[in-house]
Amino acid sequence: MPGDCLKFRNWLLADETGYSQSFASLVYGYFRQILDSAVDLDYLSKNPARLKRATGAISKGPHVINYWTLDEFKKVVSKCYLGDVEGALSYVMLNLYYFTGMRVSEALALWWSDINLNGAYITVSHTLTNSKDSNKRRKPYTKTASGMRTIDIPQDLVELLAWWRKIQNDNLPQHGNDHYVLSPTDRPLHRSSVNNIINRYADLAGVHRIKAKELRASHASLLINQYNIDILAVSQRLGHAKPTTTLKYYAQLWRGRNRTVADRLNGAMGEINHPSHSLVKFVGNQYVKP
Repeated sequence: MPGDCLKFRNWLLADETGYSQSFASLVYGYFRQILDSAVDLDYLSKNPARLKRATGAISKGPHVINYWTLDEFKKVVSKCYLGDVEGALSYVMLNLYYFTGMRVSEALALWWSDINLNGAYITVSHTLTNSKDSNKRRKPYTKTASGMRTIDIPQDLVELLAWWRKIQNDNLPQHGNDHYVLSPTDRPLHRSSVNNIINRYADLAGVHRIKAKELRASHASLLINQYNIDILAVSQRLGHAKPTTTLKYYAQLWRGRNRTVADRLNGAMGEINHPSHSLVKFVGNQYVKP
């Protein structure tokens, strides 16, 4: 019954339950999907969790994006030792995410055949899934259709990737183009490895930790606040279908531009010549002291 669904929804959100709103949203979302399956299997005629507005989905609540400024990023990567494979891989990985804005699974799925060092661009057309079978983890699609894109990369990153490729060829069991870029072996890395690397070097640098996916937000902030890149270019680089999608997820990043706007407004009035006496003839019933 819809009333029972409402009671469950309210229980998830109750203070005494102790669940965060995002967790309550996740649980109730799964609950509604289970009831959808029950309808599909003819156990229920209708999904009671979708009949009334009161039993609608639970919002995930406000989401605060954490990211690294360019100065913070420099502090983090400065702690990478480039004399061994682990440090070199970490340095390359962090730079790749920070200066391309790729999703975690997109960069982990990269083969060298996806990178054109001469043309200075990366073709994003695959994603890495969590399958235990490493041979089935690389899928020929991205999270969305618009995620299939080409990302131009700066020359600094081109040279860094060329340096890393030489290290792979000289020291690791990888040769040719059909091998993972971000890997110290011939197998893909798990996304938890990215989080571990971020946490390790953030702690060494004394910089606040961020999630792996927030390196993507860091790239967006870099484009918006450091280089004043327009919203359409940011949207295309991130692989969003339209600029409104970028605004939906990253609108709060534009708050860093408020100081720039305020500074530009300084002096807008210029010199104003005011009259030597009042030009207003006061008409009213209130006493005004001369």
